[in-house]
Amino acid sequence: MRAMRAETFNGYKDLKLVDIPKPAVSDGRVLLRITAAGVTPLDYTILSGKFHTTKVPLVLGNEGAGVVEDGGGADFPIGSRVMFWGAYGAFEDGTYSEWIAARKEDLCLIPDGVDDVLLNLHSDVADRTQPIILMMTPNVCSLMPGTLR
Repeated sequence: MRAMRAETFNGYKDLKLVDIPKPAVSDGRVLLRITAAGVTPLDYTILSGKFHTTKVPLVLGNEGAGVVEDGGGADFPIGSRVMFWGAYGAFEDGTYSEWIAARKEDLCLIPDGVDDVLLNLHSDVADRTQPIILMMTPNVCSLMPGTLR
């Protein structure tokens, strides 16, 4: 799968588009196809080398939205849209990727009619920074300014 991974902690220029293995479902984890990943001030802190105990290489991104593909059980059936945040992108690979195996307790169902991208703007808007969204499509991977539609 494709992922944006930090090879060193010297700023955004050190993010590289790489191919890494797709995560597997394990006990307590749910396989999600990422539909939106928020880019937050924490990511900048990590990329600038000012966050403790984080090691490279690392796929950043501690919050996201996605679609359940496997392992969600009755609480999160296959095809459910979910949002989540946690220690991803700091202590384990995060949401700057096509897939993630997220902890079930970190998941929350997204109500119908709510846009996945808008869910990932909350912390950036609250911090009064320019919201940035990572978008991955079959042929493109880009960071772009977020907008409230």
